[in-house]
Amino acid sequence: MARYRAEGEAAFEPRSRRPKTSPTAPETETVELILRLRKGLTEQAVGRGGGGIDHDGPGECQ
Repeated sequence: MARYRAEGEAAFEPRSRRPKTSPTAPETETVELILRLRKGLTEQAVGRGGGGIDHDGPGECQ
């Protein structure tokens, strides 16, 4: 009821549940580096086809 009293009919509009901050989010420079690396790998088609990394299970690589 407090929100309705404060906001009137607008209190019934859907609201985002997204947090206003994300303290554990990586820094912008880190995100940009990851995106550049991913783009480069995509352009090289790394990770596609049979020449990728073979995994036998968790923590096991050939």
